[in-house]
Amino acid sequence: VQSCRYDPYLYAGRAFPTQVAGMSKNPCIDICKFAEEICLGCGRSKREIKAWKKLGKAERGAVLVEAELRLRALKVKSRRKTR
Repeated sequence: VQSCRYDPYLYAGRAFPTQVAGMSKNPCIDICKFAEEICLGCGRSKREIKAWKKLGKAERGAVLVEAELRLRALKVKSRRKTR
C-alpha cells in the first residue's frame, strides 16, 4: 500500500472526500484486520491509531482523508459512517 500524502492545497475551500474532515470521534468500527500495517476497517495505520487521541482536528481530518484513499487503493469500501 502506498502512502497517500494529504495535500492541504488540493482541498482548500472544498469539502474533503466523503466529508470526513469534520469527524472528531474515533473512526474505529471494530473491524481490526490489518494488511501491510493498514486497518481494513478504518484505513488508518497502526501508528495513526495509536496517535489518534493526541491529534488536533486538522491532523485528524488529514488522517481520515489519507485513510479513505488507502481503502480505495486496497479496493475496500469504507465502512465508516459519514455525515
